[in-house]
Parts: sequence; structure tokens; C-alpha cells
Amino acid sequence: MTTEPPAAPSSYVPGAAPVPLSQLSISQLRQLASSHGAPATGTRAELEAACTRRGVTAAAPRDIANQSAAPAAGGTLIAQFETAEGERTGPQLDVPADTTAPQLQLILNELLGNEDRVPYAFYVAEEEVSGTLGEALGSASAEQTLRVVYVPQAIFRVRAVTRCTSTLSGHSEAILSAQFSADGRTLATGSGDCCVRLWDVMTETPRATLKASAAES
Repeated sequence: MTTEPPAAPSSYVPGAAPVPLSQLSISQLRQLASSHGAPATGTRAELEAACTRRGVTAAAPRDIANQSAAPAAGGTLIAQFETAEGERTGPQLDVPADTTAPQLQLILNELLGNEDRVPYAFYVAEEEVSGTLGEALGSASAEQTLRVVYVPQAIFRVRAVTRCTSTLSGHSEAILSAQFSADGRTLATGSGDCCVRLWDVMTETPRATLKASAAES
């Protein structure tokens, strides 16, 4: 009578390499911590530290393969926008599970009444939403309200100058050229009146006037 070796657990992926803690989602970290008797609450850093204290520096595929799948595309979630300080923005919204970060930006800008679109980053359970809300939800219950924390991103706008801020009087003809000194403190202007004038930029007063000779003019 021959004895067959026991079958590998269905959640084990043969030949798969361990996954470093830094590559796990926060929901996977919670599951890993819980399976090793560590507290399954706290920030990502706290969860990683709790696993490391128990000698766990990576997750075997079988340790994270049993996570429940994200809601299927076409499903819906109840989302609540919040600032980083925990202040709620707008009402709870019923949104598709496959809503992406750019679509969240459109919704949030509309809620905030922003005339100029402001870019935001979105976080669910301290993980940035890089795909869809359903993927960010991980193993959490889709029946609970999903807290979506938003953080405004840096934005730079260049606006055209539409008014005169200062006037330097002295030339009797149109300015043909202008050049700042290397230190930005002196401005040289050349005009059709055959003069080059040097200006103190800080005080907006003339420093010198260079006139063309009679032969040159």
C-alpha cells in the first residue's frame, strides 16, 4: 500500500517567492499581523513593526492568498470624503466600485465648488488610491461606509500681467531694447532718442545716461 503525500493547501502558489512587507497593502498587513498573533490595528508603520517584532519580514503567498476579493466591477460603494484632519466634505455618496482617482477628483471639485480644477490625492486606510476604489477597499466590508481622505496637491499657475506696476520716465522715444544686470539690480534701456539709460531697479531712479556722440548719431 502506497501513501500519497498530502496535497498542498489550495491557497499556496508553488514556486512563488515571499512578498516583502513594503509591497503588501495595509489590509494584507492586517491579515498577516493577525495570523501571527500581532495587533491588527494601527498605521502601516505600526503594522510592519508589529510583524517585524515577531520575526516576520515577508509574507508567504499562502498567508495573503485568502483575502476576500474586491467588489466586482459594476458594484457600488458608499463613500464619504474627508480631509486629512477628519472633517467630512459633502454627504455620503453611492459610487461605482470601479471609480478611479481622476473620477474622484471630478466629484470632489464639484462638491467643493472649485471653479478652477484642483488636483487631489486620495487615500483609503492610509493607502493611496492608484487604481479603483474597489481595489483600494481590499478585504474590508463593502457594506461599511468607505472613508476617502483627500489631500490637495501642489499646483502652479502662470497668469498674464494685465496691468502696469511701475513707470520709469526719461526717454523721449520708444524703448528699443532692455537688459538687466547679472545681479538684477540695474536695468539698461536703449531708446530711439539715441540714449542708453541705467536704472536702479530697487529705487526705480536713474543711475546714469549714456548719449551717443554726434558722429554716431
